[in-house]
Formats: sequence, C-alpha cells, structure tokens
Amino acid sequence: PRLVADDQVVLDAEDGAVTASAPETLAGLIEVRGLGIAEMPFVAAAPLVLVCDLGSSDTVPRVPPDPWDRVLLAGVEIPALKLSA
Repeated sequence: PRLVADDQVVLDAEDGAVTASAPETLAGLIEVRGLGIAEMPFVAAAPLVLVCDLGSSDTVPRVPPDPWDRVLLAGVEIPALKLSA
C-alpha cells in the first residue's frame, strides 16, 4: 500500500470518475500521532472508489445497508460505508 494523502485531499472529476491526490506541498507526508510528521512512499493520484465515514461505535450500524449508501462528490456518486473509528 502507498499513501495518497493525509489530512488534505484534492478531488478531481473527469469522465464520471473521481481521482484523489495530495496538495503538492504535502505529497508524501503523514502525521503520526506521538511522532510528528513522517515521510512515506506515495502515489501521485489514485481513483476514489469508496468513502469511509468514521464515527463512534454507537452511530455505526452492525451490518452495512444493502445496497451501500452513496455520496455525491464532484458530481459523481461514490459508494460509502460508516465505520467505527
């Protein structure tokens, strides 16, 4: 696995697909709690195929809905799951 982006993600939509990338100044950097900023191997961009909405365990269903929820990003519907953080 390679890092795409940490705290800030740039989304670009083209031909019905969304691509995620890091802002140029943050590419390859990740904040590690207790250690600070670290350099990581990264990819310049990757297709966005799933959105994970992190929440507390009391707000996350035991079983995901069928079909999965979807969110609209940059005019494109992307499958989404709620997960316990």
